[in-house]
Amino acid sequence: MAISIHLVSIPEQEAVASRIVHLPEEGGVIGRSPDCDVVLPDHSSRISRKHAAITLTNDGYFIQDLSRNGINLNDKSVQGGLQLPISDGDIIAIADYSLLVSTLTASKAAEVNKEVDVDTLSFNINASDDVDFLETSTLSSIQVEPMTNDFSTQNVLAEDPFSSDPFDGFEQEEISRFEEPINNVQHVNFSEETEPSSTIEFVPMNRENDDITSSLQQLIALSKENQSLLQNPSFQHDQLFAALEQTIEQFLDEFCPEQLESQFNEYVGNSLFVNKEKRYWRIYRKTFERRQKNGDFRRQFKALFIENMQRGGED
Repeated sequence: MAISIHLVSIPEQEAVASRIVHLPEEGGVIGRSPDCDVVLPDHSSRISRKHAAITLTNDGYFIQDLSRNGINLNDKSVQGGLQLPISDGDIIAIADYSLLVSTLTASKAAEVNKEVDVDTLSFNINASDDVDFLETSTLSSIQVEPMTNDFSTQNVLAEDPFSSDPFDGFEQEEISRFEEPINNVQHVNFSEETEPSSTIEFVPMNRENDDITSSLQQLIALSKENQSLLQNPSFQHDQLFAALEQTIEQFLDEFCPEQLESQFNEYVGNSLFVNKEKRYWRIYRKTFERRQKNGDFRRQFKALFIENMQRGGED
């Protein structure tokens, strides 16, 4: 059994990476935290970091509320700590999000029809039964066709023309007179001084051509591999988000306090307001570290990135 969550309704001011999230077989966590299986960005802070949990039991999937603001399951409020069963087609409402539950059950294997062999059937006959089994319509409908033999009975005792040897009675010398001599045959005599074959090295006629051929084969193999990777949608998706993560790291480096501190020191110098500026600088460092730890920069950058991509696709 597998479960997936479809985001059918999303707030206008929020942006998500994907509207369809496939959860592990044992379930997952829904919330605002980037560590959740289903991440719901929320600038209003109405969604908890871990808002709800979906777990798999022997009776199926259940959902449990872990938040302070609660959730709605099919327009019914779910109290905190209470577990309710969920099935395919249920709607979970969290803040302004609407989530559709979809479960897939592995189909049973189809039964294979086997042909019945009449000769191998086993009949269970009850001798105490008054019904005469010889009068049943099942056995009477079976018609046994007589076997026909298509073997010929003619010339059975005739002699086989291929059973005797036509050269029987001739000596080997008499037969050799009728054989044609084989000319242009060169006999090779191997002596003990001949160098063993294991030490003989066969040098190619043109090593440069072999190197070019090997290089071309490697290039063709690499081009085929790259072509197959580019045609894979999951590979393109992974490459896109890998580039996105790298862009985020570069984006954060531009605002990192360690990067800006050296630049600010050039402007501050030995001014009278050095202590005041340093106090502001400590505030900035704490604010930056807190926002970076909470993942605010990453969510803001991804939301802007996805929004711009959607606008570009509409244009």
